Amino acid sequence: LPRRRSAPPPPARPPSAGRAHAMDACLGIFGSASESCVGLKNMTMKSMFYLGAGLALNTLMPLLMRATQSEERVYNYNITMVFVWAEVLKLVAAGGWCFANYGGVDPSDGVAYATKMTFTWNENLHYFIPGFLFFAQNNLSFVCVQYYQPASYQLLMNTRIVLVAVLSTVLLRKRLNQLEWCAVFLISIGAIQHNLPKEAGFAFRVPFTGLLVMLITATAAALGNVYTQLVVQAKKDQPIMWQNLQLYAYGVVFNGINWLLSVRFMGQQYFFGEVTGLVVFEIVMFAVYGLTISVILKEFGAIVRTIVGAISIVCNGALDVFVFGSVIDVLDGTSYGVIMIAVHLFTNVAALLPKPQDVPGYQKV
Repeated sequence: LPRRRSAPPPPARPPSAGRAHAMDACLGIFGSASESCVGLKNMTMKSMFYLGAGLALNTLMPLLMRATQSEERVYNYNITMVFVWAEVLKLVAAGGWCFANYGGVDPSDGVAYATKMTFTWNENLHYFIPGFLFFAQNNLSFVCVQYYQPASYQLLMNTRIVLVAVLSTVLLRKRLNQLEWCAVFLISIGAIQHNLPKEAGFAFRVPFTGLLVMLITATAAALGNVYTQLVVQAKKDQPIMWQNLQLYAYGVVFNGINWLLSVRFMGQQYFFGEVTGLVVFEIVMFAVYGLTISVILKEFGAIVRTIVGAISIVCNGALDVFVFGSVIDVLDGTSYGVIMIAVHLFTNVAALLPKPQDVPGYQKV
């Protein structure tokens, strides 16, 4: 008998504009968080490397800080010394790159680096503010870890995304749609839920001093990230290492003065203390972390930088269990769930809505 021929399959229908936009939004993990960011399918390997490195280092740093504590949860070394030498390493790395490439040509546009590495005191003074803010954040982060577990510290630090969103709207003129604002407040709700007491009573799980230090640290981190983005993106053509060279010079000055004053006025009994191999590794990682975050701030923006920190809480929570033997109960687990739902809402779902300036009849206030 003759073999029956099956009907040819219908031609594939090209996806509609709406479906294509939805697919791009699902692939673009950071696509809606920054106007300068692109979806993962269009993202270069270099960009994915920086985002992945930022995520890994953001997870590692609280654990390193906790691991250098003694059994009494105190530091047997001068913590201000860590940031001095981390800033020195970053300054040397940025200066070395500028020196090696000063006579070269930028491959992206063919312009000589020497013409881009311009210096004026008016521009240089703009790096004073983020230099001081990062100095405050770095030193207060050690105090925060004394009150919180690493996962708790990482989670509560993500409340700065609310401040970053507000400051981005005010300083950077970046407007968010309704879903993005909803995600921002969901992140803060998850952080507040995590700090609720597990037993009867109205006391928080940490004293008021710990909450106040965390609030100041988160504010300094948010303002430092947004203001750094404002400064480095104002000169998009300048190499990031040339900008880092000016920023880290202030960092060395601020942290150096703080290191010298720590022995005389801050109760420290030594300039160095017990500097083990783990402390040296911590200094190097702080330097690498700062360089990586500077690239993320320039290429992707402050909101993406905070979202990277939000995503790292899952990794940090898992490491907290396996390394320190902590237990994640229902309250902690639901807090993590709220945070991750908010991150997904902000980075993927909110991209389906038009930006406020694209809505017909929208007027800027």
